[in-house]
Amino acid sequence: MTSRLLIVAASRSGTRYACRYLAARFGLTIGHERIGPDGAAGWPFLLSDWRGWDGEAGDWRAAHAWSPTVHQVRQPLATISSMMTHVPLMMGQIARDMGGLPEDPVAARMGYWLEWQRRAESETAIRYRVEDLTPGGAAERLLADRLGLRPADRRDAPPTTENTRKHPRLTWEDLDRADADLASAVRRRARAYGYETG
Repeated sequence: MTSRLLIVAASRSGTRYACRYLAARFGLTIGHERIGPDGAAGWPFLLSDWRGWDGEAGDWRAAHAWSPTVHQVRQPLATISSMMTHVPLMMGQIARDMGGLPEDPVAARMGYWLEWQRRAESETAIRYRVEDLTPGGAAERLLADRLGLRPADRRDAPPTTENTRKHPRLTWEDLDRADADLASAVRRRARAYGYETG
């Protein structure tokens, strides 16, 4: 692969799992929240002015041939629930990048999730659900086709519990109580991505 794969997503959408999966099934070295030999994956790549954690400076997008750039999504209620583990420093960085977030912690995560989907959609033409990134699954077939690679049948996929954190399990009602308008927008986007919203 002469160009590099870029996977963009909101945080807690399974990009670490995707990196491990692509290593196991395709033999690719994709950097998680950094640029690796075969590509990169993570939420920071949608920040307005990301400079990298490990010294990447300047216009990192122009410095690399990114093809394809894809949008990874995860079931939004699970993603927003997991976002409740974000430390204030990270949420502060996101708030500054977005020009502010709601004070309510659940509403803040919804606002962030919606904005990151908007940014990802504006930059990508390919989307898959991380739940479909399984051997023979729709996401694997899509990536294999776009990358021109064949998955290694002898290699197992990593466990789907990669990078799991303990967190509260929010419900749609919890989202409604935090901010009904944002919750409605999350539901609409969830349905557009093929998820049930109860």
